[in-house]
This record gives sequence, C-alpha cells and structure tokens, in this order.
Amino acid sequence: MSEAATFVVADQPVRPKANADQIAERLSAQCFLNALLRESTAWFWAPLALPCRQADLLKTAVVMPLARADERLILPLRYRSASGRHQFALPALHLAGEVLTPIDFASLVGFVVNDPGLLPARPEAHRRAFLARVTQSQRNMADTIDWHAGTLPDAGLTPDFAAAEQALICGHAVHPAPRSRAPMSDADARRYAPEFGGHFALEWLAVEPGAVTLQAAEQFDLKRALELFHEQERPGLDRLPPGWLPLPAHPWQLQQLEQHDAVRDLVNEGRLQRLGPGPDDWRATSSLRAVHSPRALWMLKFSMNVRLTNSLRVLEPKEMARGLQTAQIKLMPDWAEFRRRYPAFDVLAEPGFATLCDARGAPLAQSLAMLRENPFRNGGQDNCAVLATLTQDDARLSCSAARMVRALARREGLDLPAATLSWFNGFLDYVIEPLMIAQADYGLLFGAHQQNLVLGFNDYRPARAWFRDCQGTGFSQVAAERFGRHIPDLGERGENLLDSAMANRLFSYYLVINSTLGLIGALGTAGLTDEAGLLHALRTRLETLRAGPRRDKSCLDYLLDSEQLWAKGNFICAWQGHNETTMADPTEIYHPLINPLHQAACRTPA
Repeated sequence: MSEAATFVVADQPVRPKANADQIAERLSAQCFLNALLRESTAWFWAPLALPCRQADLLKTAVVMPLARADERLILPLRYRSASGRHQFALPALHLAGEVLTPIDFASLVGFVVNDPGLLPARPEAHRRAFLARVTQSQRNMADTIDWHAGTLPDAGLTPDFAAAEQALICGHAVHPAPRSRAPMSDADARRYAPEFGGHFALEWLAVEPGAVTLQAAEQFDLKRALELFHEQERPGLDRLPPGWLPLPAHPWQLQQLEQHDAVRDLVNEGRLQRLGPGPDDWRATSSLRAVHSPRALWMLKFSMNVRLTNSLRVLEPKEMARGLQTAQIKLMPDWAEFRRRYPAFDVLAEPGFATLCDARGAPLAQSLAMLRENPFRNGGQDNCAVLATLTQDDARLSCSAARMVRALARREGLDLPAATLSWFNGFLDYVIEPLMIAQADYGLLFGAHQQNLVLGFNDYRPARAWFRDCQGTGFSQVAAERFGRHIPDLGERGENLLDSAMANRLFSYYLVINSTLGLIGALGTAGLTDEAGLLHALRTRLETLRAGPRRDKSCLDYLLDSEQLWAKGNFICAWQGHNETTMADPTEIYHPLINPLHQAACRTPA
C-alpha cells in the first residue's frame, strides 16, 4: 500500500452521541476495521491534513477506493501500529468527487458491504445477516457500557481471576462482530454473559445410567468426580436412585435442551429428573460457556447454542477427545520433564465429560458438560488475569497491561520504555518461551490465543501463566514420537495430528499474531514505547531459542525467516457465515500477512 496525495479535511463535526453509544461505536470501528484491513489489499496509506484542533493527532489516513472511480473512504488514524492494531478516529469520511462528508460507523459499514470491489459477492440474505451481526455487536457493547456506567467494580492493578474474566468489555479486538451472541436475549445476557458481572446457580439433573455417556482420561474416575461435585453443590439434599448419576447443567442451555425431542422423551420416560439449583456463586468466564466458582474443585465448560465470533458454541466430539488426550499427556514422564524446565507454566487439564443420550444411545452434543482443573480457588484466584482483558482497547477497569507498566515504572523509578520492556520480558519468560519449547521439543501445539492465556503477577510483572481450553490443541510428529508409545491413537479421535506446515501456521497464528502482536499493539497504543523495540525483543528471544538444541526448529524458522505469516481471516469467516468448528478445512479462511518479525531483522531499535 503506497503513500498517496495528501487529503485536506475541513473540520465538520457530526452530531454528538451519548457516551455509551460513542464508546461502543469507537470500539466496534477498531475491531471491524483492523479485521478488514488485515485481510484486504484494497487500500493504501495517505498523509492527512486537518486544519483543526486535532491536527497534531491525525496525520495519516487509510484510503479505500470504492467501485465508482470518483469515490473514496478515508479513515483517519490516531495511531499507526507496526503490529497491525491501528487506532482510528471517527467520524470516517466519504469522498465523492470534491465533496467530503463525515460518516458514522453504521454508514461506513454500509459502504463496505455494498461495494463490489471490497468484499466477495454474497447473496442479499447473507449480506443482511452479516450486517445484523455487526449491528447487534455494537448495540450489545453499548448496552454493557451503559449498564455499568458509574458502577463498574474496579478489578484493580492486582485483579482476581473472576474480576478479570468479567472485565472484558470489547471482546475480540480483530473481528467485525466481537460482541454478537445470537440468539441469547438481552435479559438472558444480563444474567449469564460475563461482561455484566453477574453470578448464577447451576442446575443439577439426575440421569439414569443408560441415558448418559461418560468419557474420561485414563486413571480419572469421572463418575466419582461427579458424585463428589454434586455433594459439594447440594450437600445432603438429594437421594439419587441407585446407580443414577448427577449431572450439572448450565441454566440457559437447559432451557434450550428442554425443547429438544430426545430430552423430552427422557423426561417423559422417567430417565431424567431435575434436582434443582446449587449455590449461586458461579460466574461466566470471558468465553461465556465456561464457568467458575472460587470454591469449586472444577471449572465447567458447557455446550451452548449461541453463536459467538466464528462459531456456534456446541462442543464437538473431536474437541473433547483433545482434552482427554492432553490430560493423559500430563501423566507422562516427558510432561514431568517439561514442568521441571518451566514450573511456572501449566496447562489446565480437562479429564472428563458427560453427555445425555437419545433413545438409540447417540450422544446429544448440545448437552455436553466438561470438567476443567480449577487452580483459581481458595485464594489461588488472586493477582491473575486473562490476556484478552489486559490488552483490550478500552480497559474501563484498572486491570490492563498498560496500567501495570505505569505502576511498575513509578515503583522502580524507570522510564516508560524501560518499564514496558521489563514487563514484556516477563511475558517472554513465562508465556512465549515455555509454549515455544512445548512445540519445538515436545510437539505440543497449544492454541494460545488471548482468551486462552491467563497470567499471574508478582509486583506488577508476569510471574506465571496457564493455558486453558484443550479443544485448541494439536500434535506434531515430535509429539507422536515422544508420547505415541503411551497413547497409540494420539491425535486420531481429535483429528489434530498435524503435518509440519499446517502445525506451524496454526500454532504461530494463535501465539504470535493473536496474542503477542495483540499485546505489543496494546502497549504501543497506550503510548508507552515504540513497538519496534518489543518486536526486536521478541525476535531476539526466538533467535536464542532457535540456537539451542531443538528437536524441531521448523516453527522458529517459519517465524523468523518467512516474509509472510498465515493469519486467520475473522472478517471473511463472518462475511461468509462459516461455523469454524465444523469446517472441513479451517485453513480455507487463512490468509498471508506481512511478517513484522522478518522486518524487525533489518533494524535495531534506537
């Protein structure tokens, strides 16, 4: 995208919006436009001249030519990011001939989706569905911000696990509809969506043995775990029929299940009974379908008939198989060796799940409930936060990486660039290095995007980390060699034994493009440092790891030597209406992206 002629823009204010609407419009525009620009080539940079009070702030614009030769969209930038996390200034501008008109976000989206040169053609019904998701996402975000106005609890610079999970206001930072959640109603969202800060009780069911399927990792007694879990939740309240099992259910999903013919049959046949709710101290984590209680031994993850970002959140059997095999790997000597090397990094095991069955014994995926390890209990939830909250564009709480860096600078008398680099080096120590070594030396591919990484802190610095959500795991040939003798069918049921090229693309997207570049962009956007210095630090760490005695250097080579990396196309996935988890080939929505680490090889920060 080459530089073009300077655009001179008159100061033409648009009608002011209410504060919540204004914030939601700005955040929605950031997410939408960064996703679009990442996947499109139909734009270029241009200098921007603003003869108004914002002249010192807005000096660059993105220009998008439209199909009609005399029309352009002009997107003024507040911040141009080396990592691709740009910050745009609203209103955007529409240029037709010599007429320049300020336009709001809704009008901007209309121009984009109706212009044949910007997006692949789609039927009118699909275009309307996409527009509805974008509109709903913005409205949901505004509703959340308005709901919390003046009363949003402060998660603090040392947040606890639950507060940080519920502090994610914006959602996915590079997606056209980060907060759509159809078909959940507004009233249900206020009760069950994490961003509203609520809590609720789980429902408990009694299930006849032939109406439920249990699957567990070796050496894990799922039946006993469910019985103990139920006793903790409802002590002394229930007497199950002999041999029957207690099964937890998400209250919103249970309403959906009760409309299912197979579930109605189980109730009518007396094979499924409601036992009632437990304590109402369960809170949704940032993923909505995974829930947490600070006193429970397990977190729970449920299937939910809700479409969030790229997927309908009904768990697939192959995804659950990945959790069971990861739990088995954690019992192996090679995993013990890895933990000795990186004792401050862990993976939360998912050792078992239960599913209701229909009359033929076929499992009902919509009813699936999975157990996940819960280290964030009995005080263990203090001073830790999910990465997505730490990097969001509008951290309305004090829980953000940028504010931690500023606190670190004050406490230690550092200037902001030095404090930022010190904080980021902690991220390299406790996140990047263990995950890269897990890939390079053990063949374990953890899909460590921002919502799957939880960081623990000590004196405002990263001091440990956890990876969660084992449905996003894969194995390379190195894992087959190291763990295959203990798990002969490694990767078969989970369909996640990957060849080298695909493994490197997927793993690098989640850990480097989504998580690490997202963090670098957030720190740069906050005005703490030049992003080039953090990219250089990341490249230096990867070079150091590559210089060691690695079993598989192919991913490190890919990250350091490729001119382009492959990134997930969140915009095209939403535009084409895919359900990512059921796509025959999810890499169809991936696209090449200029590799900022390759560029960083050519320069050292001043």
